[in-house]
Formats: sequence, C-alpha cells, structure tokens
Amino acid sequence: MSTEHIDWSRVAKTNPWPMGFEVSKAEGSYIYDQAGRRYTDLLSGICINNFGHRHPAILRAYQDQLDQYSFTMVYGEHRQHTQAIWAEQVAVRYPYLSQSYLLTTGTETVEAAMKLSRRVTGRTEIISMKRSYHGSTQGSLSLMDDLQFTGAYRPLIPNVKHIEFGKLEHLDCITDRTAAVITEVYQSATGIAIPEGDYHMRLRERCTQVGALLVYDEIQTGFGRCGSIFAHEQVAARPDLLCLAKAMGGGLPVAALCGERDLLGKFTHDPVFGHISSMGGHPVAMAGAVAVWKLLIETDLLAHSVAMGELWRDGLSSLPQITLRQRGLYISVVLPSARQLDVAVSQLHEAGYLVGRFFFEPRALRITPPLTMSEQEVRESVEGVCRVLSEIM
Repeated sequence: MSTEHIDWSRVAKTNPWPMGFEVSKAEGSYIYDQAGRRYTDLLSGICINNFGHRHPAILRAYQDQLDQYSFTMVYGEHRQHTQAIWAEQVAVRYPYLSQSYLLTTGTETVEAAMKLSRRVTGRTEIISMKRSYHGSTQGSLSLMDDLQFTGAYRPLIPNVKHIEFGKLEHLDCITDRTAAVITEVYQSATGIAIPEGDYHMRLRERCTQVGALLVYDEIQTGFGRCGSIFAHEQVAARPDLLCLAKAMGGGLPVAALCGERDLLGKFTHDPVFGHISSMGGHPVAMAGAVAVWKLLIETDLLAHSVAMGELWRDGLSSLPQITLRQRGLYISVVLPSARQLDVAVSQLHEAGYLVGRFFFEPRALRITPPLTMSEQEVRESVEGVCRVLSEIM
C-alpha cells in the first residue's frame, strides 16, 4: 500500500516495540505465545541467541555441568574447568587475548576496561564515540553523549571526551592524555555504521603512537554475528582489550574482558582485588560458552551464516528507497522515514516476524536472526519481510 493510505496518527500512538505477548516456549528460530501462535525470531534477543533457542549442544553442556556442580566460590579461589577450557581456547586462537577476566554482563566488561585503562596508563581521559551505547551502569553510561539517556543521572564519570565515529580527522583528539579509546567495530546504535577505508587501522596506529589503549566493544558483534568469530578480524586491527558478552553463553548471562596477560594481570595487585564479580564466569554459563566456541570452530556455522547473510542482502537490496547496512547477519534496513519504520515494525509483528530498532537511527529496522536458521527458514523469512516492506514503501 502507498503511504497516503496509512493513518500516521494511529501509528504514532502504538507501542514502538509491539511484542507484548506472553511467551509459552521457544525452539530453534521460533518463539510461541500462550495461544500457540508462532513468531519467527529475527532479533535473537538483541544478539544473545545467536545459536537459536534451546540448541541441543548448548543444553547438553548446561546439563552436564549441572550434574557436576553449579556454583562453588567467587573470585577464582579454585580452578573451574569450564572457565579454564574457554580461556585457553581463546588464547590459543588469538594470542593477543592471552588472558580473560570472566564477568556476568557486557556493561561490567566496559566498566572493567575503563578502570584497567586508567590503572595501566596513569591517565584519566577516556574517549568514546558520539551516539554510542556501551551499557547502562554509571561508568558505561558516561561513555554516551546523548542527554536523553544520561540527563537524569548526571553528574557522570568525569574526563570522558566524545568524538565522531569513522572520522579520520577526529583521531588527532587522541593524545598523550588519553588512557583509552572505547569503540565498536561497527557502531550499532546508529543503525550499524560501517566506517570507510582503513579507519580502524589508523585508529590502532594513533592509539599505539600516543600510548592509549584501544578497547573494542564486541558485545553485539562477537561470536559469529558478522560472519567471523569477532568483527575486528574483518578490519585487521587488534584491540588491547576486548569486551564480550551477549551470545557468549548461548543464552545464559556471562561476559569476558580479554587482553594480554601482563595487562589483565594489573588487576591482581595494588589493590589485590582490582576488580571483583561475585557471579562472574558462572560454571554453567561457561559450559554454554565452551559449547558455543565448539559450534563456531568445529562446524560450518560461520560459512553458513555468511551464505544466509547473502540471501538477506539479495532480497532486501531489491526493495526501492532503502539503504542496507550489513555485515553477515548483522543487518540494518534504513527506511525513508521514522513513520514508515513504525508501520514496518507493527506490520511485521502482525505477520509473525520479530524485528527491532536502533537507539539513534529512528528510520532503521534491526534484523539479527539466529546464525542457525536453515536455508528454507531464511528464504521464507526474506520473502515475508520483503513482502511487508514492499507494501509500505
């Protein structure tokens, strides 16, 4: 249908996230409500359920760990095998991530990175990107420049400077006063902004030049979302610290701050408890993390997700008047107007597709489906989503 047939006043009053059903169960690529209606999950819990719902290998790992023990003691007083296995596997594949500090949530990893960068460098200035989002605790929130999110909680952490993501001319703002630059590889909140050229290599060079740490927040882009295990592999720029969470545990909360052993080792002294997380690296969640790692390393899931991303690209690119921003199954469809996005989200929900939005791009539709969707499921989803969007455009 054409836009003149849309009652925009009605759309403006509707819930922008029209998902208010009660979940009955979830399996694979689908979520079911209490009435038995099936919804195709094209959000993956905002990049948490990268491997779908109730993946058998992940469920089996949880149960095997529960059969041994659930939780024993905080702060790493004794060795726990799921933690050790995961950290060793990461270190073997990525030697520059030789140490992992296991936590619970993504915002904890950002907080830890902020603390550690100041501890290591002796500097106080932290640089983040305008219109970025790194979490909602006080430190992470301080990395945001948007008053809509931060105004009610000020004063925030001091000495945080904001620059434009992807702008080479702003790299000169990184100086010998800078402790760390905290950024994403592809900026999510702006509808998946993808910098041009060698931006990340130049950013890496600038941080090295002035002695600042480069911290990549891969809380959303990690664990296969963009077609590689970590997105920074695609830009050939190694971080000093890497923040991980969301899909790491296969559906249970767990997170990690990773980096060189000498760097993370600063948390062990002066003070002795440099950073603490009571439930960090919970053994059951870490069993899921080990299972997730095996799926990425020992199966063809990454190649499959890249191929499925190409199906989405081919279908969405055929739509008029849209801008597609995509890496693998990390997809943003920018529509001509915010009002059209309101209609799209509502009508896709009515058609049985769960999609989402981005904080700072009111025209962008978020599509982040499970990596495990079959080719048939993907083709059906692409056809259905494109059909609804073509009626709106």
